[in-house]
Amino acid sequence: MSENKGNRKMPDERLMVNYLSGNADADVKIQVESWISEHPDNEKSFILFEKIYQNQKIQQRILTRDANAAFKSVMQRSKMKSRRVFLQRVSVAASILVLLSSLGLYFFGKEKLPESAVVVVTAPANAQTKVYLPDGTEVFLNRGSNITYPAVFSEKQRDVVLNGEAFFNVAHNPEKPFVLSNKSEQYKIKVLGTAFNVQAHERGEVIQTTLVSGSIELCIAALGSKNILTPSQRATYTIGAQQLQIADVDTDRDLDWIYNRLVFRNTPMPVVLDRLAAFYNVRFDVQSKKVETYTFTGTFEDKSLYQVLDYIKIASKLNYKILHADADRKVTTVQLFN
Repeated sequence: MSENKGNRKMPDERLMVNYLSGNADADVKIQVESWISEHPDNEKSFILFEKIYQNQKIQQRILTRDANAAFKSVMQRSKMKSRRVFLQRVSVAASILVLLSSLGLYFFGKEKLPESAVVVVTAPANAQTKVYLPDGTEVFLNRGSNITYPAVFSEKQRDVVLNGEAFFNVAHNPEKPFVLSNKSEQYKIKVLGTAFNVQAHERGEVIQTTLVSGSIELCIAALGSKNILTPSQRATYTIGAQQLQIADVDTDRDLDWIYNRLVFRNTPMPVVLDRLAAFYNVRFDVQSKKVETYTFTGTFEDKSLYQVLDYIKIASKLNYKILHADADRKVTTVQLFN
């Protein structure tokens, strides 16, 4: 039995699981529902327990599911639909890990449900993922990307951390701002309700934010500045040089990754390499600073990394060398030089 702020102790976790799975008998249903109705804190604890239970079920399904095949199947059915409809309806498998505190406390058997519970959602390396946050915000994660957020948002704001690339459709709540940070928390985006795409890889040299609708405020610690973006604007921040550029763009191009497509239009090479690294789950070892001054134009759909590298070699007159690849020809490190 677990302690709780309500009037009675929380029912045994096995009874709770039976109740949520629909296998509980009448006596168990009465016991659980009576406990829930006794106190508002009991209801909050039950909701958090249910979220964790559902996340664990999803994770078990993922283990027996071909995420890439599922995504391609959905893509085929959605091919003729608009991007907006696609973003609203598509859902593919995620790898979900529920961390109940920074100390690694496990849910079952503890004295009470910790309010510091944290959820980490990671998209598989071979498929994009859609997830809903506690406030109803939709997040579409690019392959290999992950987000971290509290199971229960604080009263003041909704804090989320991104490592990778994701499209956000934020639930509007002027009383509780949505604050997205990169892993180092040196780059923050503050919104009330809007739709935007962010690329902020932990090992990347560039952070890009593209606003589709609404407005957002960029807060960059190194620059000590705050900048407001309006729809169809993209902010590109180069970490090493500590430079920020804001330009008007075609936002559709920044969402091509959702359709398993890479599109570059005079794109700076550091941005190209960041996207390729995330898309193919590889690391680039750039041997010449001159490479970073190049731009690149090209469109790739369902192409292997080898095909993309060959095209870059021809178009940009760059050479590449595979430094490491496993038995299945899965590349992990690519060296670039001119």
